[in-house]
Amino acid sequence: MGAQNANPALTAEILSLIAEEKELFLQIEQATEAMCIAPVEEIEPLFDKRQQCFERVVGLRERLGALSGQGGREVEEALHNRCKRLGLSPELAAIYDAAMGVKAVASRIQQYDPLVESHIKSLQSEIMAKIEKINQSGASVAGQYSRLMGIGGLAPSPLQGGRKI
Repeated sequence: MGAQNANPALTAEILSLIAEEKELFLQIEQATEAMCIAPVEEIEPLFDKRQQCFERVVGLRERLGALSGQGGREVEEALHNRCKRLGLSPELAAIYDAAMGVKAVASRIQQYDPLVESHIKSLQSEIMAKIEKINQSGASVAGQYSRLMGIGGLAPSPLQGGRKI
């Protein structure tokens, strides 16, 4: 298939799948952005949403690969932005532009990843501090065990009738 006589039906189907893919990436971006500030109880559902969207993207990518193979080298190059836009037919330019839009969203998602990681580490530190505080409190089982066993202080000796050594 030459650049000047692209199949309009194939182009329309490819553009439809790219639009669906972009919508999924926008949902992934929204979930990823929310993960940057979400409380701990909201992190897992957001991860799940991202995972579901990514799984759907994989399916779309497979379909796009099959369709672009039917369209020939020019369609594949336009779909993967491996050519110059200048000189493409209107159909191929539309595919090129739509694919570039998906890449832009994917790039923004990658920029959020370090922020999400930092936020999750912060939440983890907060939870660990709370656990340590609870474990050190007199009411906790761990606190009572620590005092009974003398961890961190003088231990009563069972050999000396409970007297401190």
